[in-house]
Amino acid sequence: GIKEGEYSQGYVNAVDVDAVPDVLAAVKEMGFQAYSPTEWITQMQEEQARQQSQLIAIGLISLLVSAIGIANTMLASILERAREIGVMKVIGLSIRRINLMFLVEAAMIGLLGGLIGLGVSYIFGAVANFGGGEISFLGMYFQNGVQLSIPWWLALGAVAIAVGVGIVSGIYPARKATKMSPLEAIRSSN
Repeated sequence: GIKEGEYSQGYVNAVDVDAVPDVLAAVKEMGFQAYSPTEWITQMQEEQARQQSQLIAIGLISLLVSAIGIANTMLASILERAREIGVMKVIGLSIRRINLMFLVEAAMIGLLGGLIGLGVSYIFGAVANFGGGEISFLGMYFQNGVQLSIPWWLALGAVAIAVGVGIVSGIYPARKATKMSPLEAIRSSN
């Protein structure tokens, strides 16, 4: 019984938040323009998911690059220490010990990289927390008053992943070191 053009807007309340999309669709079907804050929330969640996937991609690329860097460092180390490896084999050091030595070295490189990365993260968090104004980083905006924190379990997980990447990166160089012929290793380094 409402005449057309008599009201410029109206409000419809849903009983439950889960019913809002259905109510919104029904109002739009009647030919009215309709808007709900849940649409804005959904758009924000989609944007956040896009940003998270971008950050995950950047993180995975960083892990790959660091793994290649660790493997390259370990291979160079093996070439530089070929004589030492040959001597270790000649005096009877077990292949398992030589392998373990290089894996521990690779794990230590990963640990050091993980600790440096964690330190940079804490510094960025402190700057974002105490810096004045708005900070922009990779398309994300951190406004003044937003507190960033790194939970202890996330920090430990990040360092554990860095150590794991170091160990995985050290497997091939460690195998290469254990497969060296002792006499050729001693001769090649002269």
